[in-house]
Amino acid sequence: MNILITGSTGMLGSALATHLSSNYKVFGIDIHPENIKNAPQVYQQCDITDVKSLQKIITDVKPSIIINCAANTSVDGCEKDVEKARAINVGGVQNLVQILAGSNMHLIQISTDYIFDGTAGPYSENDKTNPINNYGKMKLESELELVQSNVNWTILRTNVLFSDNLTEPASFVAWVYQNLKKNEKINVVNDQFGNPTYVYDFTRAIERVIERDAHGIFHYGGKDYVNRFEFALQIADTFGLDNRLINKITTRFLKQLAPRPYKAGLKTNKIETELEISTSNLKDVLESIKRSGETDE
Repeated sequence: MNILITGSTGMLGSALATHLSSNYKVFGIDIHPENIKNAPQVYQQCDITDVKSLQKIITDVKPSIIINCAANTSVDGCEKDVEKARAINVGGVQNLVQILAGSNMHLIQISTDYIFDGTAGPYSENDKTNPINNYGKMKLESELELVQSNVNWTILRTNVLFSDNLTEPASFVAWVYQNLKKNEKINVVNDQFGNPTYVYDFTRAIERVIERDAHGIFHYGGKDYVNRFEFALQIADTFGLDNRLINKITTRFLKQLAPRPYKAGLKTNKIETELEISTSNLKDVLESIKRSGETDE
């Protein structure tokens, strides 16, 4: 079975390529060729906003599964340059829908808890969506493109992804670890909640969706529902770093361009029950990263 991963050099895309390559023929595309480092997949540069280039690659690869990890995930960036962000977050999905319409190819779309307003999280798949920033609005619009199409689709929503790579710039764990290791103070909010998701747990959940040929909308996240400050304290304590360097603040203090949902996060009952997927304890994951990650820097 051929699997095509878009956004394949990002944190999730590269983890998926690594994980799935042992059982599938994996092909990766990404707009950033400079990010590729000994990837286990066959790699090509492609901008998913370019429908002709995307069509050619899909025709050549003939994937059974396409996992769309390509996205502009900069929440504030989606406020600064709406047109550019929408071209990727919505236009890319529209291109995939156009190309896949009427085919048997299965499109797995990665989405986010930011499609909710954060007033009553964590959220189930049946809860009302109400995004409060452009990033959430775009991701919800891309979901609706799929739901209203005749494409064979699955939507997987997740939140607060982090990896075992302690130098990964997109990982909250790496950000906290690197700053505290250098004895630098950091400001961390105590009013934004979620259930942080270990990227390799999420890749295993995606593989289960593939194995079961599951369709519909599923939520996946970690077992622990915590705010970012609590998360940072756990990171510091696990790695034996000085938690006094972590300054507790509120979101208002940051004056971020895009509003953030406060009580976000996702309930995982559906995916745990229907697909027999387990979720991980945050303490256990951090301990595992400590055992292996520090030697890999």
